[in-house]
Amino acid sequence: MNGNSIDPKSDHLGAVSMAGHNHYQAYIGNVFRGGTVYQTTPASPNGAPIYRLGFLGMAIGWDRGYAMDHIYRDANWDNVTNGIVWLNGPRTIPNSFYWWS
Repeated sequence: MNGNSIDPKSDHLGAVSMAGHNHYQAYIGNVFRGGTVYQTTPASPNGAPIYRLGFLGMAIGWDRGYAMDHIYRDANWDNVTNGIVWLNGPRTIPNSFYWWS
């Protein structure tokens, strides 16, 4: 614990943290583990999330939903939903986006 009573090893952790007013980040085909809630946002800030969207820091707080409106997520597996979360329904994804078959 530090002087702010925050344990940097366990407090405010999430698989993905998109700070307030950031934009145009993409998460596609990942495996995320560790949260107890799917996401935290300005409207729902409590819990240990897979996605923490819009947090600006303890002294400032949260943005007004800007980060949530500017993230692209598709085909990611997480332990909260215990499955793949699809943006527009399931489809086949290649074994690699880098290596050709």
